This record gives sequence, structure tokens and C-alpha cells, in this order.
Amino acid sequence: MRHIVKLTGFLTILMIFGCAWAQDVTPVSIADRASSAVVMEALSLIGTPYRYAGDSPEAGFDCSGFVSFVFQDALDRHLPHSADEIFHAGSKVHRDELRAGDVLFFHIGHHGHKINHVALYIGDGQFVHAPTSGSTVRVDKLSDSYWQRYYRGARRLINDQVALLAPISSDAVTTGASL
Repeated sequence: MRHIVKLTGFLTILMIFGCAWAQDVTPVSIADRASSAVVMEALSLIGTPYRYAGDSPEAGFDCSGFVSFVFQDALDRHLPHSADEIFHAGSKVHRDELRAGDVLFFHIGHHGHKINHVALYIGDGQFVHAPTSGSTVRVDKLSDSYWQRYYRGARRLINDQVALLAPISSDAVTTGASL
């Protein structure tokens, strides 16, 4: 009988602290879950070969094909296969407000002002992209002087309203932890 009382008391304490702990947990937003799904999908494609006009892991990727594929596969959202067209989607994001899942835009070269490179921000100053012919999908740092020189801005394509329309896989990261 004495063991039952101790066990009941322990369970009561566990329930009280468990409930208090549950109240302190900040719920993860739908947008955070969607962003995590995008980042996880992008990271899973590291090492895929670059291929001009490529838009699948089997064929390889160019930069916009990579970003479009990631959004399609992770969120069932269609994006154009053009860095310049993607640049006009979503809402503008200042560099100091970047969040994982935001889309980064670059203008590489000296001809015209058209956006010609796109990448996915994964957090901690890093992004994943399909950079150029002869290379593979990889992670680079936004702080590298090369990328700083050509950086033209960022867009947020994921918010709670957009993410509500997209299915979130059960294996998507749901902790909300920074990457």
C-alpha cells in the first residue's frame, strides 16, 4: 500500500510539472514547419550534379530548377523555373531578418540587371544552391565576399497562410530549432 501511495504521489508531481512544462513550450507555427520541410528537402539534395535547365535529382539541377523542385517536393507548391520570375514572388525580406526557407537572389556578371541566380537560405548565414556547371548542389556562406558582391535581396515565400495550403510531411522537423 505504501508503494502505491509513493507511486501515486510521484505521478501527481510528474503530472503537475509535466503540465507546467507543456505550458512553457512555444507552439511551432505552420510556417516554421513548412520552412523546416523546405530546408530538409534542400539539404537532402546536396551532391546532386549541376545541369543547365535541370529540374530533378535524376537529371541534375540548375539554380532555379533546384529551388522550384524543393518547393514542389516539400510543399507541393509550383514555382517558375526562372530566377528572375521567382524574384517577383512572396514578400521582400531584409538581410538581417532572414529565416530558414527564405529565397536568396543574386545577379552574377556584368550584363543587365536581371536576377540570374537563386538559392535557399538555411540559417546561420548559410545557403544551399546549384551554383554552376561542373559542380554539385552545395552549401555556401552568404558572408563570402563573392556572394556578398552579387547578392540582390531575399523573398519570403512561406507564411502561415501559404503553408496552410501545402501538406506538411510527418517527418518534417517540428521542433522549431534553428538550423
